[in-house]
Amino acid sequence: MTDDVQRLLDTFADLRDNANVNACFGEALTVGGRTIIPVAKISYGFGMGAEQGPPSDVESLATSTHGPYGGGMKSSPLGVIEVAEGETRIEPVLDEQKVAVLGMLVGAWSVFWLAKVLIAIFGRRE
Repeated sequence: MTDDVQRLLDTFADLRDNANVNACFGEALTVGGRTIIPVAKISYGFGMGAEQGPPSDVESLATSTHGPYGGGMKSSPLGVIEVAEGETRIEPVLDEQKVAVLGMLVGAWSVFWLAKVLIAIFGRRE
């Protein structure tokens, strides 16, 4: 039982150690008097579950090599900070997938309302 708890804590520590900006970008760079600092959103989660039903015997539970827990990490680039002599700029990174989905939703919304207006103007013909 204590081995399972220790594995659980080790897994959580590994996730926490790996959830950093380097998982998404890399180290800050200095090129030609400018420093580029990566900015990322890092999130990690951890969950536990329970096995259903009683074990067939106590020995099989004690020698189990797997546990009902898991975890994961997600990193998303947000942008970069560019630092030069006396000047600092923030360059955001756009998520093209979100922009494309938003464009499709706006297009579908426009078609819906255009159809509704045309039906109101010309009425339904039977």
